[in-house]
Amino acid sequence: MTVPPELIIPTRQELISRHLQFRRIANPAIDVSEGGEPWIDACVAADIQLQVIAQARRITQAAFPSTALSSDVAFWGEITGVTAPEATGSLGLVRISASVGGGEIQEGTFLTIRGLSNGPRFQARITGRYYDNEAVPIVSYDTGRETNLPPDTILEWVNPPSGIGPRAVVINQDGEGLTGGRDAATPAEHQAAILDKLRDPPGAENDAHYRQEARKQGVPVQQAFSYPAVLGPGTTGITVTVFPQRKGGNRVPTGQQLRRIGEGLEYAFGADDSILMTTLVAQPSTVAYQVDWSAGASGWASASPWPRYYAGNSNVVIKTVASALAFQVGAYGNNYTGLPAPSAGKRIALFDAANARFVEKRILTVTGSGPWDLTIDTTNRVSDESYTPVVGQRVSPWSDSLVALVDAVIPVFEGLGPGEVIFGTPLDGTRRKRTPFAPALWPYRLTQEALESAVSTARVPQLFDRQLVMGDGTTATTGTPGVVAYLVTLGDLAVYPKS
Repeated sequence: MTVPPELIIPTRQELISRHLQFRRIANPAIDVSEGGEPWIDACVAADIQLQVIAQARRITQAAFPSTALSSDVAFWGEITGVTAPEATGSLGLVRISASVGGGEIQEGTFLTIRGLSNGPRFQARITGRYYDNEAVPIVSYDTGRETNLPPDTILEWVNPPSGIGPRAVVINQDGEGLTGGRDAATPAEHQAAILDKLRDPPGAENDAHYRQEARKQGVPVQQAFSYPAVLGPGTTGITVTVFPQRKGGNRVPTGQQLRRIGEGLEYAFGADDSILMTTLVAQPSTVAYQVDWSAGASGWASASPWPRYYAGNSNVVIKTVASALAFQVGAYGNNYTGLPAPSAGKRIALFDAANARFVEKRILTVTGSGPWDLTIDTTNRVSDESYTPVVGQRVSPWSDSLVALVDAVIPVFEGLGPGEVIFGTPLDGTRRKRTPFAPALWPYRLTQEALESAVSTARVPQLFDRQLVMGDGTTATTGTPGVVAYLVTLGDLAVYPKS
């Protein structure tokens, strides 16, 4: 889509200066000093002009869906027939208890959160006979983020079915419990849906039509992706990314979310359509920078920060883990030549990918000559005691400014889409390739430009200089047609001193 022309907006002072300039042209001898009548006239004229300019700017923005704001987005939604995505509820699995022989659970049987009478309500999704310790699929009756529940949350049946115990426990699925609940779409999300339709109009059961319908199945779809003719004529692969429930959260849909979309698509389209719901698999990647902090930012916490970045296989990683407070670190490639040893008192950082944050660990003791066994100081809570490192993740020196890097890098990954499912390029260049087409939309490869511009000094004022040393070129693995596609995710983040 062509970028609309930019409307040049003068400042109030520029308008005042222009007014006084015209007055001097008309009367070179006039006094235009501050406080005089011509200066006061210029200020009044500028204030009037600014109101007109503000309206002109709003009209200019509203003329294009890509720049429309707030209520103007709703206007474009009416024109294009794209309604704002509504609030959705969560879904997942609960584990039940049952007497010998089990019990019949009807679809729609209600559950509530134990001890929370005014909380969200949930319903059984599939009628069937269920037995002790079996998983039961449920869906929230209410909508919104509050319907997302962590694993091990205890629910209670409002009216327990015969043979079924009174409680049900939310099952842990890849670290998530009940997921998919979200509030109604923001204007920015509505705008993205409008632009998606304008770029690739749906109709006549084309793949854009499938993607449009995938958004309507009660799952918080961030973007839907299709692979037309993925296994030949009449077949279409479909997968989606979902809105993360928190900063840096998971965008991979659960199996239940995909099944729910698939059931809705089967109902919406003809029986002769072959829609292949494609599982999306996270492909964690590592990004690393060397940085110099700006003068006003919190710099490296240790006077001589450890570790530093080393080209090759000498960078420090987690080797083995005993607990959150005792683990072993060493060179990635076991090459310790020229690699300084850590020392007590050094403050190191580890990236907690699940919660999109750096955690600090202060070294208490060091044993060994490479690799090194560390114990962590917990005096007066100087170290994070909850996060347990992961074998293979990189170790960085600590700085209070690291949070700024996290906030800058996460949007790069939230703009990525799944990779291709076939290797090479089709003869016609389109069929079997993912739509929306990458890299113009939803790229599936990390680039130096994206990763470096995200942490430019203009965007991250805590930085004086930066250099990307790892992550450039990471590409989603080619998947299996109609079965699986891969999504590059932020698995580890490391930051080292540049000078």
